[in-house]
Amino acid sequence: MLMCGTVCRPRTITREIERHTAASQVILVDTDAGLGYLKSPNNPMGPASVIAELVCAELGTWFGLNIPPFSIIADSQIELVMSGLRRVEYPSFFSKHIESVMPFDGTDLFLHKLRNSDDIAKLIIFDTWVRNFDRCAPGMRNFDNLLICKPSRKKLYDLVPIDHGQCFVEDGDFIISRYDAIVVRDETIFGVFPPFRGFLTHDSVRRAVTKLQSLDRSFVEDVVASVPAAWGLGPNASASLTDLICDRAAFVVETIAGKIVTSPRLPGVDEND
Repeated sequence: MLMCGTVCRPRTITREIERHTAASQVILVDTDAGLGYLKSPNNPMGPASVIAELVCAELGTWFGLNIPPFSIIADSQIELVMSGLRRVEYPSFFSKHIESVMPFDGTDLFLHKLRNSDDIAKLIIFDTWVRNFDRCAPGMRNFDNLLICKPSRKKLYDLVPIDHGQCFVEDGDFIISRYDAIVVRDETIFGVFPPFRGFLTHDSVRRAVTKLQSLDRSFVEDVVASVPAAWGLGPNASASLTDLICDRAAFVVETIAGKIVTSPRLPGVDEND
């Protein structure tokens, strides 16, 4: 089941609240469904960044990550302008604003208080699968798009990953509309931040790998087919993107466990050890 628009379905933008000047120039807006971040397909990073946002939001939600509710806004009765007087175009990607969040501080302070510590293994495997250069390119760390959320009246916290506009890239260039065998077999591990290591277990990695192993191609085809035609993906690029997602998943399943835990248990073999 696709999740776009199922939890949050804004129909009307009522006001602009804040323009962000980062690369994709998202705009915080108020809507009839609450606050959220609007990303236009003509942002400076191009339509590939909104395609990546939508596709990765669907894949991440399926994978069990706490992706904020998201939707597509078809139009607006008020004109919105990004920095540099660039008018927002529609349809645009919308990600709901989450209350009671803070950026991950790069320590294990809140990791001990997670409701589900398996989210750490899931996040590493997901970021490696989609090659998330923005959050965790080799040699750099960007904690701004990994949030810690404390749900209302709860004692424990959740990891909330956001901003996936730079996934499926090669050397900083988007490859989201074409198949690249070198990228499929990239052995780089993304996002094993030092404080994460103490929370990685054989079982948490096994569960995440087993979930990725269950990825169904027909689901991926539905995800890619949900990309608005106005974003210019096209049938050939859609087929290439589907192949890239599925083949990359299979490669990660085959190779990742031994790289993030020592002598990993194998899915379907060592569960009873």
